[in-house]
Parts: sequence; C-alpha cells; structure tokens
Amino acid sequence: MSTAAVAQRPIVLGRDMHRFWALSWTLAVTEFKLRFYGSVLGYAWTLARPFLFFGVIYFVFTDIIGLDKSIDTLLGMCKRHRPRTIFGESGVIKSSLEPFLQKRMREEGQWTQCKWITRRSDKQASAQPIRARASMGKVRFPKKPWADRVINQCVAFPAGKYDDAVDTLALIGMALDKTHAPASVYRRPPPRRGTTWMSR
Repeated sequence: MSTAAVAQRPIVLGRDMHRFWALSWTLAVTEFKLRFYGSVLGYAWTLARPFLFFGVIYFVFTDIIGLDKSIDTLLGMCKRHRPRTIFGESGVIKSSLEPFLQKRMREEGQWTQCKWITRRSDKQASAQPIRARASMGKVRFPKKPWADRVINQCVAFPAGKYDDAVDTLALIGMALDKTHAPASVYRRPPPRRGTTWMSR
C-alpha cells in the first residue's frame, strides 16, 4: 500500500475539529429538545423531581405516619427488653426506616443489630412459616382485644378485607426461621476404665 493511500484513509473525528465539535453540540441540543419536548418545566423538572419526591416521602413518614415517634418507641422497647436482634422488612421499608433508625441510635448511644428480611412476592407463601408453627400449637395470643382482631384477620385470610396483622405475623415467622438455638459446648465424655491403652 502506497503512502498516498494511507494518507487518504477516512478519519473518525475528521480533520476539522471545529466542525466536529459544532456537529456534536448540534446533536446534543437536538436530543435535549426532543427529550423535553412538550414539557412545561423542561430540564428544571428533571432536577426538581427527586427533591419533590423526597419532600413527599419526608412529609408522609414524619407528619402522617409519625416515623420519628415510632422509632423512639422502638428504641424504648429495645432499651427495656435488650434484644440481641430486631427484624424488619427489606425494600421500601428498609430504605425509609434505616437512615432515621441509625441516626437515633447514634444520638442515643444505643446499638441493636438489625436484620432485614426479604418478603416473598406471594403473601400466602410468606405466611407459611407462621402457619406451620400455629398448626403445631406454638403460637399463642394473650386475652386482649387486639388479639381477637389479629385472629379474625388470620381466619379470614386471604379473602379478608384487611391483612396487616397477617403481614406482621408472616414477618415474625420468617424471622424465626432465620434464627437458631445457641450452640451447645461439646464436652467429650470421660473414657471408661479399661478401654484406653494406658489402663491395659
């Protein structure tokens, strides 16, 4: 191949860099206009949407649900009963609860291990562990008004109107499946007389 042929090969960026950057800028502006075509706020909506979403979530969990009071109640129970581990549901609940919980733990100087459980997509499958324990007679309720409401929801599940108590019991059942009994220390039994080589 001759030197002239090598010199005439096409160049990706082109020889004129000014034309290349002008073309790139034109394509970028065109793509930008096409993406936000018909939008009232345009590019500002892309910046404002995450902040608005965070504001709505913060308002819901602080003013409507009262997440700060729930966390204080949870930490008060942990301080009173001193559990080794507390369990919660992963996903949206973990994302919204964990930052506030860790902040309050740092402020109070109180630390408790948190394990987040992934719930199955099917509610009936999630409730299967606690249902199995109930069939073996290992689930008992105190004689309280709230216990009657929980039992009524469990009996009506899955055709009932409400299933909040069933979701809570299902989470407890899955948490119990992840726990295990404390490991016992193995102690070797003493050798019997006349069975070792030293006693022969």
